[in-house]
Amino acid sequence: MTKTMSIRDLTRNGSMLTEYDYIDIEDKKTHDYKGVFVPSRHAGEVKDFLDAKLMKKKKNELAGILQFAGIADGELGEKSIQDLMEQKKSRY
Repeated sequence: MTKTMSIRDLTRNGSMLTEYDYIDIEDKKTHDYKGVFVPSRHAGEVKDFLDAKLMKKKKNELAGILQFAGIADGELGEKSIQDLMEQKKSRY
């Protein structure tokens, strides 16, 4: 079960955290989504999910950076763009 409420409502009735699986927090005036509160029984699962997602993002960013490391090291030598494209196709 889920519930949408403001931070003010949550501070007035903190027992809501035990009644719902998660609580969406939104600004009452602008109806902007501010975040989500998760009770402790689900906190471990959410933390593991976010850790895996962040690790994947960091690996992708690092792979993008390391793509150019060969250029800086001179690893590519005097290869033409056609040779590099063929090498990339064969690798992936």
